[in-house]
Amino acid sequence: MKIKIPSRNTIPECELYVEILRSSADETKQLGNERPVMFMLPGGPGGNHTVYDGIKASLFKYADLVLIDPRGCGLSSCSEARFCRMEESVNDIEALRQELGIEKFILFGGSYGAMVSLRYAISYSVNLQGLILVAGAPSGECFDTALETLRKIGTEEQISLAEKLFAGRIESVEEKERYYFIMRDIYLARNKQDMVSDKKSIPTLGKKLPYFLELSNFGHSTILPNYDVVKDLHKITAPTLLLAGERDWINNVKYAYQMNELIPNAELVVFPGAGHFIWQGIEEQFYEKIATFILNRLSSNSQRIERARL
Repeated sequence: MKIKIPSRNTIPECELYVEILRSSADETKQLGNERPVMFMLPGGPGGNHTVYDGIKASLFKYADLVLIDPRGCGLSSCSEARFCRMEESVNDIEALRQELGIEKFILFGGSYGAMVSLRYAISYSVNLQGLILVAGAPSGECFDTALETLRKIGTEEQISLAEKLFAGRIESVEEKERYYFIMRDIYLARNKQDMVSDKKSIPTLGKKLPYFLELSNFGHSTILPNYDVVKDLHKITAPTLLLAGERDWINNVKYAYQMNELIPNAELVVFPGAGHFIWQGIEEQFYEKIATFILNRLSSNSQRIERARL
């Protein structure tokens, strides 16, 4: 479904596409009244909700889900990239919360979505029941570290395409897909002999909804170089679960340890051998950590826990 987000200042009105998975078939019942609600932000910049197609059914066991296509991305209404900066994504999430009438929710963000989630949590922590950050980082410094790592472990083609991506010079959606295809082994942190030829090896490939390429280039060249929330992490008061891959080449695990030190109510889980797409190959461990966080740290009473288990 699409939800209209009103205009604000110089930012035009838009329609955000959301896929809502709810436990109650009665749509007149308010989301959040019966069990937790989790907003899910994709990576990118320029990604969409289909990145979570492989894990949403398992997460739905513990919370109602609102999977979001950010402004201009996926099935949301078209937008110029200049209207899709991080601060506008944060304000769109807050407007969406208000439009859906939800008092508090869990915010789940992966990769770039984790970065946007940090910005939201700093500004609107009071509205969060919990925060789940997957393969995130608190500053654009992570991309300098990523290139240093890639120059040690990558092929010439991998290094060349990553440099184009980070400079915001990817020329087509096809080239973007090519990037993910040739990078799939180090994104998954799997040995090459274990790789299969299936293009759906990582969740960004083989999807019907392409990346918002203009935003991908604008984001890497303009938004991310200026991204730094390190000094504001102490403002996050919501219980926070940090999930990191030991072999994540994009957002090095050292940034997860940094966030764990600076966010007051944080818990860090590092998965040995896991890459940037952490859950690939260790799904059960991944779900277990999230379930424990929701059922034990975020549930207010035993009745809520039983509801969330259904």
